Amino acid sequence: MSSTSRSLLALVTLSMSSCLALGDDLSPPPWRGSAGTTFQHWGFDQPGSVGPPDNGLHNPYGTPLFKPDPGATWDPVDPSGQRFGTYVIQQNQMLNFEIPNDGQPNGQKELWLQYVFTTIDGFVPQSSVLDTSSGTPFTLLSSTATDLGGGLYHVLDVFTLGSCPPSELVRLAPGTINSPAWIDQVVVDTRCVTIPAPGALGLLGIGGLMTTRPRRSS
Repeated sequence: MSSTSRSLLALVTLSMSSCLALGDDLSPPPWRGSAGTTFQHWGFDQPGSVGPPDNGLHNPYGTPLFKPDPGATWDPVDPSGQRFGTYVIQQNQMLNFEIPNDGQPNGQKELWLQYVFTTIDGFVPQSSVLDTSSGTPFTLLSSTATDLGGGLYHVLDVFTLGSCPPSELVRLAPGTINSPAWIDQVVVDTRCVTIPAPGALGLLGIGGLMTTRPRRSS
């Protein structure tokens, strides 16, 4: 094989690997990559895939960490036979994702959680997000599940909190205590949106009135 052919083959292989790695990032937020945002993607491709994300990362505030509960195990293939590299959770086991973040005051946090799962009984895993500094739970705004076929589902959960904590804890648990779930491709996006102080809003309104008020005729 010529060096040109080998280079082309390597390029095709790399492109295919990238597509597979990002294949379940089906619902990226429109604000990804802008100021005050983070992005982290775990694929669980190898045994013991704990710690930092292995499929993509942008987090200027620190290194996100994946910490499965004791007993949560890596499985080379899920029951559908379509996914290679998953984590199995059952009983009270959880998958925990620690996300360092922008803790600016006068902000509001928005978090998008994507994950792919399969079960043997159809129960959707439970997700939750906590402010690690106070233990305050985030509010779930919406949850959307998409059937990928063959027993696989993609879920997008959108959470919010009326402040911007310096870090969050994202958790995934089985749908019921007797419902094991195989989790694959976890993607977490966050952003901190600055909320103007009441005085600033008042000044903004006055400025708008002064700008838009029509002149009196002389």
